[in-house]
Amino acid sequence: MYAPVIQMYTENQNMTEIQVDSITGVMQNIEILKSWCPETSTLLEFTRLISQNLQYERFQKKNAVFEIGDQGDKFYIILTGKVAVYIKRQPQQIETEEQEIQTKIEQYLDKMQLSSISEIEPPSRFSFYEKLIKKQTKPHKQIESELLLLNTGNFDIYFTNYGICKFQQISQLHSGQYFGDMALTTDKPRAASIITISDLQVLTLNKSNFKKIFEKQIKSSQEKIEYFLKMFPTMTKFKISKLIMYFSSYKYSQNSRIWKQNDIVDAFFLLKEGEIQLQKKMIFILF
Repeated sequence: MYAPVIQMYTENQNMTEIQVDSITGVMQNIEILKSWCPETSTLLEFTRLISQNLQYERFQKKNAVFEIGDQGDKFYIILTGKVAVYIKRQPQQIETEEQEIQTKIEQYLDKMQLSSISEIEPPSRFSFYEKLIKKQTKPHKQIESELLLLNTGNFDIYFTNYGICKFQQISQLHSGQYFGDMALTTDKPRAASIITISDLQVLTLNKSNFKKIFEKQIKSSQEKIEYFLKMFPTMTKFKISKLIMYFSSYKYSQNSRIWKQNDIVDAFFLLKEGEIQLQKKMIFILF
């Protein structure tokens, strides 16, 4: 789907208006451009503006695009490939798993006639941890997600010395989706690590241009995040930022009927301001 876009960005460092217009039709399918398009602009005009400021980048599989705690400097739109989103696990979970696995580690070391993991030669240490992860009694998807982190080569970042993963995968993103917006809207460090599952091709927008183009949307997003935090105080801002993607704002005038009894429900409503009255028709049977 995005092949013409990739070709245009890889072959032309500075595109002409005609070249930008030639890919605008495809670019309009990207969800964030449709949802963040301001009311004062058409989707075509907005997409054209974004397209003129994007840069093409690619990443090899099993690599970090960025790490949790990094300063946000770009916004990413996925053209091809898939990434995994990781956040830190609770320390208590990690500690419990370390206690549970110590016996198994001791058994492995006894067979190798070693007394500690540090005695294993570095080239063999990867295989040791790989075997340790695969033998754990966890769901298959969780084991796969931990092996992906192991294969990045950044063991000390993602694992304890006992081979317990310090991160958990919370989602995967693919072609047409985006990431990296949270740190730019809040001016806070990255709230998650993004790891490539396959080779990845993306379009990026630097922080300065992102803020200029999405100024009103950023303000609206921040207000939504604060509103949802009051309702769901145990959720992180990162999770809320992804949740609000699926909400839209509606205004109803006084005495409007949102739905009536027996209607098929097709939406979930959260009341931001104002009051509503709930009415239900009751049938009374007299004996």
